[in-house]
Amino acid sequence: LLKNPVAGLFCIGFGKRLTLWKKGSFSDFHNLHPNEALTHFVYKWAWENGFKVCDFTALDRTIAACLLDGRDLTQHQSKSRHMFNIRLGGKPKLLPRAMIWCNNSLLRIGLKFLAYCGKA
Repeated sequence: LLKNPVAGLFCIGFGKRLTLWKKGSFSDFHNLHPNEALTHFVYKWAWENGFKVCDFTALDRTIAACLLDGRDLTQHQSKSRHMFNIRLGGKPKLLPRAMIWCNNSLLRIGLKFLAYCGKA
């Protein structure tokens, strides 16, 4: 019997949606698959408590696009940490990209310039 925590999963419930936000485990116990066990436990708990959707909060956009288009994943993508959620039944959904709107035109120009500099 283990006396110390092996893994943790932090969830946020809102309405009928349960967001599985942060998870992690100690590498010493990787062979016990604690993240998978916790996720399955949370699925069962969520269903028993009336939640209708479990949200994983993040998936690499290129992986989501490939899966939605029916294209094969690259070797790098298929070994990604994001595949954990897909293997457990997660389904990708592409959301609009994040945007910032600033009503002040001078400040908006400055923000665009900073965004452009960040890509260089």
